[in-house]
Amino acid sequence: MTTPRLISPGTASTDTWLPDDVTGMGVRRIKERLDAATGFWPALHGALDALGFDGGYVERLTAPPHGGRRKYVKDSVWGMMDFEPHELAIIDSPLLQRLRRISQLGLTFLTYPSAEHSRFSHTLGVTHVLKRLVASISDAARREPILRAGNDEYQLYDPSADGAVARSLAHAALLHDVGHLAFSHAGETAFSAGAGLLVGGMELEDFIACFREEGFESGLSECLSIAVCLSPRFRAFYGRVLGADDVDGRLREICCFIGGVPHDPRYPGLANLISGAAVDADKIDYLNRDARQCGIPVGVDVSRVFLNSALVRISQDQALALSRSRIGQTGGGRFSAGVHFIVNSSGIDTYDELANAKAVLYQRVYLHQLTRNAEQVLSEAVHGAIRDAPATAGPDPRDIFTWFGYGDDELLARLSRERGSRQIAARLVTRDLPKRAFVIYRDACEPFVSLRDVFDAGEWDVHDARGALADLELVYRRATCWRLFDQLVPVDPVERPRRLAELRDLIRREAIAVRRSVDPGFVPPAPNAAEPYVGLSPRFELKPINEVLVREKNSIGHSGQWTKSEELSNADNLGRGVDHVHADREWLPYVAVACTKVLYDLHAGTMASSIPDGAATGDGSAREGFPVRPRLLLRLEEVCSRTGVDHGRLLGDMATAARAGYFGAAERIVPLDGGCCRGAAPSRRATPRSGGGGWQVSPGSVAAFVRQFPVGLRPEMLSLLAEGTIITRGAVGQAFDRMTAASRARGEGGIVFARFSPNSGNVTGIALEQERRDTYLGAGHGFVRNLAELEVRLAGGPADCVAFVDDQFASGGQASAQILHWAGVPRERWPAAIQGERNIDMSAPGDRTLELLRSGRVRLMFVHGTESGRTRVVETARSAGFADLDVVFDRLIPASPILSGPLREFLAEVGRGLLRAIRHGDAPVDAAADAALAADAVGYGGIGSVMVTPTSAPSHAITALWCPGAYAGQPWLPLFLRRGYRKHLVFG
Repeated sequence: MTTPRLISPGTASTDTWLPDDVTGMGVRRIKERLDAATGFWPALHGALDALGFDGGYVERLTAPPHGGRRKYVKDSVWGMMDFEPHELAIIDSPLLQRLRRISQLGLTFLTYPSAEHSRFSHTLGVTHVLKRLVASISDAARREPILRAGNDEYQLYDPSADGAVARSLAHAALLHDVGHLAFSHAGETAFSAGAGLLVGGMELEDFIACFREEGFESGLSECLSIAVCLSPRFRAFYGRVLGADDVDGRLREICCFIGGVPHDPRYPGLANLISGAAVDADKIDYLNRDARQCGIPVGVDVSRVFLNSALVRISQDQALALSRSRIGQTGGGRFSAGVHFIVNSSGIDTYDELANAKAVLYQRVYLHQLTRNAEQVLSEAVHGAIRDAPATAGPDPRDIFTWFGYGDDELLARLSRERGSRQIAARLVTRDLPKRAFVIYRDACEPFVSLRDVFDAGEWDVHDARGALADLELVYRRATCWRLFDQLVPVDPVERPRRLAELRDLIRREAIAVRRSVDPGFVPPAPNAAEPYVGLSPRFELKPINEVLVREKNSIGHSGQWTKSEELSNADNLGRGVDHVHADREWLPYVAVACTKVLYDLHAGTMASSIPDGAATGDGSAREGFPVRPRLLLRLEEVCSRTGVDHGRLLGDMATAARAGYFGAAERIVPLDGGCCRGAAPSRRATPRSGGGGWQVSPGSVAAFVRQFPVGLRPEMLSLLAEGTIITRGAVGQAFDRMTAASRARGEGGIVFARFSPNSGNVTGIALEQERRDTYLGAGHGFVRNLAELEVRLAGGPADCVAFVDDQFASGGQASAQILHWAGVPRERWPAAIQGERNIDMSAPGDRTLELLRSGRVRLMFVHGTESGRTRVVETARSAGFADLDVVFDRLIPASPILSGPLREFLAEVGRGLLRAIRHGDAPVDAAADAALAADAVGYGGIGSVMVTPTSAPSHAITALWCPGAYAGQPWLPLFLRRGYRKHLVFG
């Protein structure tokens, strides 16, 4: 039968007692798994033997330790610190004395020379702060056992009433860092970054999993600390220090406190006193100590934390009420029932100070780029030593316990001797560190084109169109560049080292390929020769700041009601996540170029998603959303400003590498103003013009469009755009003025202007009426909007002439289809080439309109046209019974531009691929269909003009100018979007 033991006095009988076999069950299971791991404890004991913490040392211990006398220690941060005899026994053991040889801040002394304080002094400081905190909490509980807040009563908990628990807390504070390796967190990062590492014969991932699966969100050092405390050697030592009474139970408590896990589910607040809370002993010491040693002026008024802080017992109902009171929380679960740490409202300023101090120190000290650079060099040296270690019968160099006993200087001396690490370790000794070649951060990431450059929200028929476009831009960025940035560095601690190593090796290989393309005198390294150094320092995402409970006179609330430090710090964390790539000076430009390509190709084709269409046109040309195939691009000018790499040289090297074929299908990552295109700019004639659904042409969209072309073809494409024809609204009016004047000169009477096609014809008619209505009405002309209005107009009397207006025609296919429909010819009897035509007015003409069509008093009037197209339409009209229908246009469509062979070949390849996807999808293409694709690849009918109207692009224009889709696995962004093709848009 299990004997229950008292956890806390003065509590209700329903929750006072807890059987021993319930406490620390997770720790029990961890120890069982370590017991089952063959050779684990012998390997750990071997590492402890090397420290002098062997069986002989344990046997020589005397009780009571230090003759039962306490001792005072002077500290530069906290002044006099006193320690009990049992605490001194732990402090004087080789386990803690080893921490004197391990720096608190790892390699930070290379950045801040005075940052040479040890992990040992920090450990003593944490223990001192914890004891002061416990004493303050106990004093508060004795002064005011019951806290009344509104209609609620809360019982305060006195941790010192159970001396064993208070003692376990102090011992956990002393032991929480005994698992640190040389150079502290930098050492753990170095040893965790490689593949195939062991801990006592266990795979590193399996060792960490033992703890994670029991709710311990601990890093390697904490897991090692807990393993040390669970070892048979330490159990024997602890029994000699305290006696044999319930050693296992006390060790389980200590392990829970080290890992920040409740030793008893009813007392979650105790586990957070050492580490893991927004205000804890660990943070209070390291923030003050590190700031002082680095000379960073951050102020933390620690005394306020000790003023009326308490541990308060919260019932289930009270926890639910606190959860519901939190902003944004409508249900329970935010706070749990049990004993929680609570600060007085006067101490909330210190809470803010700790949060701000943490943010400052992480920015200026812990995440300083030079320190992170040095940590990567250390990692490279460690794994070089492990990789090239000679095969011996001694300890396995892959096992972390082999390196456990080393201090900073000892590890560096060992690395400086080993064949596989001596060269890179020398760089730490001499502080000859690599330089920054590239940085990756969220604000520098951008999509291929901004939606503001391609959409004019003023034409969207939605409420607050400008705001809707801004919201859509955020959605677009989250789906593209920001999403890729978030996925670049895995969060999973097991996956992270492997993926980072793969990324670093890929950048190194690409840098060699870049230099081979750019530097004609470069000789690549031999197969077994040392390759150029490339280091990757990934972003470090801070854990979210936990809320604390706050006492304000007669109420208890959460810290979010008093301060915004949590929100500000979390937002600050988001903005400060930076990945650094380092290289030797001579390799900087090549590594920078390599990074652009590696990042662009990294997740190609794996993260397709969609964004909503901000403007539903209602004409079937739009859909619920646009597909997104994201690629990661960065604003290189901002990147260069942070690294010091010459921006101009980077662009020049990218252009040179592109001409050498280095980028392949990824050539669009070379900015438009780089290399051969420097100085080229979009023509003023390519000013913003609205297209379907608000599509527009802007300087930004022109740059994005031309960027899709190979570097060598960009100048020619820019010149081609500058010489193109844009049919403006003013040009429409002027063209019809000339055609109307010619009609008057022939003695013809008034003209009734009607609209021909439902899209471009309708827009042309609207523009003409808006520009010339008063003038034309005064001259005896008139306007109708559709066939129904024309029928009504004809019912009132005959018309001298009816002119159906439109912007342009080339082949005459669409106009012929419209005529055949008016004539009532079934579609299956139309020529095969136009049977699929959909852009015609499907309404049927009335009797008077048909009579007019047969009479010859009808004319089709266009701004631009071709003679071949005119002949085709006239012949179609005659075959349909409209023998005298006339076709006139103001200007000939400009002749097809003369294209160089490479540009024509590229445009044909792009156009054919885009049309094939739209017409046939993934289906096979027969010879006839393939011939049709080839004929239309550079503009329908092979015309290949460069023309655009205010609302669309004609099909005879170069296909790549107006047809969206995907080419070579990447989105193809058209410059002029043809009406009806919006549904085929794909963004990247």
